[in-house]
Amino acid sequence: MSSSTLADRLARTVAGTPDAVALRDGRTTLTYRQLWERTATIGAALRARLGKDGMVALLRPRDLTQALVLVACVRDGLPVLVLDPGVPVERLRQIVAPIPEGVVVAADDAPGPRLGPGWTPADLPTVDGGSGRLDGGTGPVDGDRHDPIVVIATSGSSGRPKLVALEHAGLDNRIMWAVREFDLTRRDVFVHCSAPGFDFGLFEVLCPLVLGATLVLPDPDAHRDPEALLAAVREHAVTVLHGTPSLLRQLSRLPGLADTNLRIVFSGGEALTTGLAATLARATGAEVVNEYGPTETTVDSLAYRCPADGGDGDLVPLGVPIDRTGAYVADPDAEGRGELLIGGAGVARGYYGDPRATAAAFVPDESTPGGRRYRTGDLVRRDGDGLFHFLGRGDDQIKVRGVRIELAEVRAAYRRHPLVLDVVAGGVTTPDGTRLAVAVEVADDTVPAAELRRFTGVYLPRAFQPDRLDVTESLPRLPNGKVDRQAVERGWAAAFADVPEQPAAPRARTAEVDLLGTLLRVAGEELGLERVEPSDDFFALGGHSLLAGRVVSVVEAETGRSIPLRAFFNASSFAEIIELTEAGWARDGV
Repeated sequence: MSSSTLADRLARTVAGTPDAVALRDGRTTLTYRQLWERTATIGAALRARLGKDGMVALLRPRDLTQALVLVACVRDGLPVLVLDPGVPVERLRQIVAPIPEGVVVAADDAPGPRLGPGWTPADLPTVDGGSGRLDGGTGPVDGDRHDPIVVIATSGSSGRPKLVALEHAGLDNRIMWAVREFDLTRRDVFVHCSAPGFDFGLFEVLCPLVLGATLVLPDPDAHRDPEALLAAVREHAVTVLHGTPSLLRQLSRLPGLADTNLRIVFSGGEALTTGLAATLARATGAEVVNEYGPTETTVDSLAYRCPADGGDGDLVPLGVPIDRTGAYVADPDAEGRGELLIGGAGVARGYYGDPRATAAAFVPDESTPGGRRYRTGDLVRRDGDGLFHFLGRGDDQIKVRGVRIELAEVRAAYRRHPLVLDVVAGGVTTPDGTRLAVAVEVADDTVPAAELRRFTGVYLPRAFQPDRLDVTESLPRLPNGKVDRQAVERGWAAAFADVPEQPAAPRARTAEVDLLGTLLRVAGEELGLERVEPSDDFFALGGHSLLAGRVVSVVEAETGRSIPLRAFFNASSFAEIIELTEAGWARDGV
């Protein structure tokens, strides 16, 4: 077993290839020499402000600063909590509550100091990184490979988020396994397209930099804009791409995917179908790899190299354990089915500040002295070839577009509303993956769904807003008075099955068309809302990238006028979407 840390590997790479391109974001290109200098300056500034028990909260969009701060923390041994700046302030406060103090690296409009009394802004210095020296900063700080390196917030079954503390050793093992398994080299070009706070982003940033390869940082909204992501992949000759099946499915529908340099496509975060795997392999000529692993086992624990035709059955297997990792079926039934437990190098330290939850989820590994196994809650079976196959969940957790959602958190947010009497939340299987649905019983039938979405938006991030929200004065009940969940789920299934895949035939373009009115009506229909206001935020109402694409298609079909998908991500209201669209038309002379 190597005793090297990622900081050691990065230092050796910088010394060996100081003038190679490390980072590129469309405006800025940094060599490894410049990367080393900038991260030294950032690390020194953070260390000067950080108390003994403090942590760095990285509250940035996926941009150059986010990548540099992450690298600075890794090389200087500073524990870092990676957060999504799009998460509501109330939820951010819940996330950081167990941490007594820290510094916040935030965008200008992010609520850094408001996280709590022990949190202060980082006030990072401006770094131009042009001196050409390699002796800046402290360099890698000596530390234990089992010290926490990164903390990731995940959904919690108690109704509050949990903090997973990952160790240096686990992340190093995960990255170096991939380097060996897929022959990754400094000739590869990686793209960082995971949403902020998504654990695979750690691999996307750190793996290329310890290799001496190039990391491409596309537009911060590229994880929600497949066309922008594909443009970056083509422009920068990206060879290694990761995405959730939801994102990869959107990419697979774009004609330009065939004209890329991709050689490996990693899929993770959701169940991958054999059909999508085959489509991706056929379109790109790349190897498609299905990866599985909860955050508690450091990004990924099992992997499967998909055959070019996708393989047999509906779902691609989870695969086999990666190096120095064990996978076990606990208490299997007569057909070999049981809960998946994972042990080995990737098992996280536990839940930060929550020893009770840690003890429940991380159990002793009887095969390894002092070792532990993580109880995933996933039901699996192991076939005769040693491959693990996903069968479902044994608890109240679902994954939607790669995001892990504890339904208890969703229910808790809706129950905060004074007029909500009861809540049912669940996942609905659709051709585009699992979707979140919520049914709410209210005391007053005048409570609009839009109000409930706005109310819960204070506590729930965008990814936790339901794809379908039903509001009623009376949920269906069984004779014993309990909610008839099966009846509710049948209604959801029927509703999702009735969603048309293709919009109506396009109408002729007219100069008099009410584009805003059409957008509001179509968005309301797709969101299941009776009324949508021009000042409403599409995503705050429960919208997502897939739904935005459908709204754009329907509006164009009805009006003959095109709304750029990117406008949804750059605007905070429907009115602003139209303003950006009109400005684009004026500029382009349309």
